[in-house]
Amino acid sequence: MRHGTTTAPLGVAIGWTDVELAPEGKRQAEVLATRLASCSLHHIYSSDLRRAVQTATIVANRRGLSVQATRDLREVDFGAWEGRPLADLWRESPDEARAWEADFRRLPSSLGETIEDLESRVGRFASQLPTSSSDVLVVAHRGPLAILYALLAGCDIEAAWQVPFELGSVTQLELA
Repeated sequence: MRHGTTTAPLGVAIGWTDVELAPEGKRQAEVLATRLASCSLHHIYSSDLRRAVQTATIVANRRGLSVQATRDLREVDFGAWEGRPLADLWRESPDEARAWEADFRRLPSSLGETIEDLESRVGRFASQLPTSSSDVLVVAHRGPLAILYALLAGCDIEAAWQVPFELGSVTQLELA
C-alpha cells in the first residue's frame, strides 16, 4: 500500500522529509482500511516516516494489529532536492535530469543516495519478512514499493517501476 496524499505541495520532492497526511490522505487510508476488512492480515509493516505510519495505523487500528515501522522502507533520499520542486532539476541540471528520465538508475549526483542504496535497504527488509504463509501489509512509498515488488515477484526492477503505485492505493501480490 502506498501512503495517502500528504500536506506537501504537488511536485515537491519529499523523500525523507517527514510530512503528515492531508485530510484527503486520511480519507484514502480509511477507504483502504474498509476495503481490506475481509483480507486476512497478520503483520503490518511501514516506513518510519509519518505519512506511511499514519496510513498504516488507520488500517492497523481497525484490525487490532500493531505497526512495525522501519527506516528500510523510506523513500529515496532526495538530498539537496528535498523540499524543492523537482521541475527545478530540469532547469538547473538538464543533463542529469535527462539521464534520469532515460534510466531511473541514473539518479542525479545531488540526491542523497543511489538506487543501489535504496535496493539494499529494501532488500534487507524483504529478507526479514515472515516466510510462512502469513498475510502482510507493507505501507511505504513509490520507490521502495517498486523494489519490493520486483524482489518478491521475481521480476526485473524496470518492469516493477512501471507499476503505478498511486497515492492511497493497494497493489496485491500473491506469492506461491
